[in-house]
Amino acid sequence: MEKSKWELEETYKDDLTRKEIEHAFSGISFDPERRATDRLREWPPYMASLYQDLKEEAEKGGMLDALPAEFERFHGKYVSLMHGYYSAMSREVSSMIAGPSKFPTERMRKRANWTHNKSEAMEDYKKRAFAAIKRILRPDLAPVRIEDGNAIERLDDKAQALISRHAALKTLAAFCRKNTDTKARAAEIIRLKIDTKGEDRFYLTPDFGVESYALSNLSTKIHAAKSRVKTVEYKKGQEAKEIKTEAGIKYVEAPAENRVRVFYPGKPAPEVIKELKGSGFRWTPSLGCWQAYHNSISIMRAKKFAGIEEQADAKSL
Repeated sequence: MEKSKWELEETYKDDLTRKEIEHAFSGISFDPERRATDRLREWPPYMASLYQDLKEEAEKGGMLDALPAEFERFHGKYVSLMHGYYSAMSREVSSMIAGPSKFPTERMRKRANWTHNKSEAMEDYKKRAFAAIKRILRPDLAPVRIEDGNAIERLDDKAQALISRHAALKTLAAFCRKNTDTKARAAEIIRLKIDTKGEDRFYLTPDFGVESYALSNLSTKIHAAKSRVKTVEYKKGQEAKEIKTEAGIKYVEAPAENRVRVFYPGKPAPEVIKELKGSGFRWTPSLGCWQAYHNSISIMRAKKFAGIEEQADAKSL
């Protein structure tokens, strides 16, 4: 597969200029030329390494095609923030460079703080951007929602993955009972394809054995995963239930979509809206209703908001 331009260090050689970096350090360094040389040398491999980190995630998630466009957006904003950082730094002056005579200490302290804030904003952006990009590149790690069309398949895959891990660790545990040599154990771990960098590392002892709790812990997770598959299958098979009250309020249960909904004929009173929000219901303009996740508590509250319980009580009198 042809390499993306973002993997090549030369892609980043024009991101920063020697002039701006030298200017940035001119007031705080005795050797701004060396500082510029160091920064220009470090920047391209640093950016290429950031792309490589994301590429590894994209390969795991099968989303390599989406990576270049996502990284291009990140790169443009990140470089812009870096220019802002150097611009702020260029307004700083150190007393060691300018001399202590009539040095505006307070003014320079404020400028140094401004530069520090620019640096923190840049790193904060990188952290948030990488988290957002990784959510796109690793759809397999996203929480499985009942309303997803492939929810059952994904949950079943998770259960099967847990079963495979359990089997591999069980085989390793049996091997370790007969072999105390760490090199032999390490080789067996590779043969069994146990991920020592992922979650499996928590199940391994320092001498490449298997922790005593590993198999029971995985068995519990397998049971929970299978139970959730059955729960989702049950909900997916249920039909929606709809009740309309005499007041014109419509109550809808949609188990397959994992939602419970309340439709009002008009806008509810402010105090009702406040109570809806406080109970976990959110206004959904596309449907024109207030809805929450489908569970016993939301169902009880939705019926109360729709006045179904009161209506039933009135009929029973």
